[in-house]
Amino acid sequence: MAKNRYYAVRNGRKPGIYTSWPEAEQEVKSFSNAEFKGFPTLEEAEAYMLPKDAQMIDMTSKELEIYVDGSFDSESQIYGSGIVILKDDQVIEELAIPSQDDSFVESYQVAGEVLSVIHALTWMKEQGYTSAAIYYDYIGIEEWVTGGWKAEKPISKYYVKRYQELVDGLDIDFIKVKAHSGVTYNDRADNLANQAIASRRSL
Repeated sequence: MAKNRYYAVRNGRKPGIYTSWPEAEQEVKSFSNAEFKGFPTLEEAEAYMLPKDAQMIDMTSKELEIYVDGSFDSESQIYGSGIVILKDDQVIEELAIPSQDDSFVESYQVAGEVLSVIHALTWMKEQGYTSAAIYYDYIGIEEWVTGGWKAEKPISKYYVKRYQELVDGLDIDFIKVKAHSGVTYNDRADNLANQAIASRRSL
């Protein structure tokens, strides 16, 4: 039997993935309705941290798993998009893309969030991929393009229009993850979004 190396705390004082039981125990001991479990691999621990509906999706039919996130710097008025792209559980590309369109600045980091999807789909088209699961933590990413939310601001109108242009011929699933919950590649996408801003500010 494989030894547990990762401890996923789904409901505790500080949800996340820990690499030792003493660390995880501090977050769940005497915590009402705590949810946690040990796993031998990081992938299994991350799957446990996903919402239950996401765990039920069969990912074997998708070529890629894509994690996206956005960030905004109020001082420089720059927003950044971070994208991590995996194939067969291996990272094959990371993108950190800054933008500074005055018409989108009013939406703060939402601009970076939704544009991360546009950048990801553009990359897929350029590389010849046709299917992906996109993991996100900002709900508007899915709600605007599925019609759950009405696009009213410049950024959401642009996002819906550009998404509809790009998604033709693509098979895309959206999967919601909790922000800053210890899901490794979501945290990495967040870091890339911040790096994108830093790279533009340094010019």
